[in-house]
Amino acid sequence: MAEEHKDDHPPPRWDVVMKTYDKIDDVLTKSILDNEMNFLEIGMIMMMLDEKMLQNKTALYMQYANSPLDENITSEVKIDNTGTNMYK
Repeated sequence: MAEEHKDDHPPPRWDVVMKTYDKIDDVLTKSILDNEMNFLEIGMIMMMLDEKMLQNKTALYMQYANSPLDENITSEVKIDNTGTNMYK
C-alpha cells in the first residue's frame, strides 16, 4: 500500500484572498471608468501584473532551490517591492 503524504501546508485563507481581490477589483474598475480605458489597455495592465507575479514566483522557486531541504522558507518569503517600476 502506498504511503500517504502528509500535507504540512495550511489551506488558503479565503477571507484574505477575497478581501484583497475585492480591493483590486474596485481600483481597477475605478481606473477603467475614470480614464475611459479600452480593452487593449486593460489587457496590458493584466499582462504586466501577470509578469510581476511570475517574477515573484520564480524568485520563490529560486529561494526554495537554494535552501536546505529541512528548512521551511515559505514563511519568510517577502515580495520584493523596492519602489522601482519595472515598466518605466
